[in-house]
Amino acid sequence: MRDKDSMYGQAAWPDYPNDQDNAMHAVGCITSWWARVENVYERFLYQGLEYSQAAFLRTTLTNSQKIGLIRASTVILRRTEPAMSEAIGTFLLYANICAENRNFIAHADIQSDAKLGAMRVSKRANQFGGKDYVFHVNVADLRRMAQEMADVALYGSIIPLAMRTPVPLPPIPPKPRKWDQLLPKEDRKSVPRPPEASEA
Repeated sequence: MRDKDSMYGQAAWPDYPNDQDNAMHAVGCITSWWARVENVYERFLYQGLEYSQAAFLRTTLTNSQKIGLIRASTVILRRTEPAMSEAIGTFLLYANICAENRNFIAHADIQSDAKLGAMRVSKRANQFGGKDYVFHVNVADLRRMAQEMADVALYGSIIPLAMRTPVPLPPIPPKPRKWDQLLPKEDRKSVPRPPEASEA
């Protein structure tokens, strides 16, 4: 459905092939649950700080800086409350995996591959040695990634609450898989980039 006077879609939704809808829904869930994981960082900032102080830190610190502040402000818990310290450390470890997964998926090109009945995911990034990596992933794997992020977000959200109330610490969820564990190595291809055009 496109406006006859425009080459671009006008309020056309969804603008994806039908067989890609479920994958795009899963990608959206991954992005949404990552936002909730980020929200947990901010909940830790409100421990022992005035609202205005925490609000300032929330808007000025990067996620990496927030994590550093959380680690520094809870280091004493290693001696006084080792279970709480372990819970915080576990959450931060799992959240880091979630960050890698979200970043990989959010910055990848995802297209349906009808021949294989899977999604073709292409990723170009410098950390891969200047190459394009192409692999196939099914919707179930994307949904599992989203569910693991949801588990980490729920786990993390209870920890700050348990720090100031008698709520017990939650059970530790399974460790999330990293994005590169979604695919057997033999299915992953390294595709060299085309040569850069030289400037005349």
